[in-house]
Amino acid sequence: MDARRIYIKDGLHTAEIREGLREVIKRNKELYPHLFDK
Repeated sequence: MDARRIYIKDGLHTAEIREGLREVIKRNKELYPHLFDK
């Protein structure tokens, strides 16, 4: 299960959490672009 689904299941998927998850994804794509190659 991914972080987003855990937050939703626990009723914690707020705008603040969504923005935080977006930032983490953005940083991960910058730091580890090879992991996101298709």
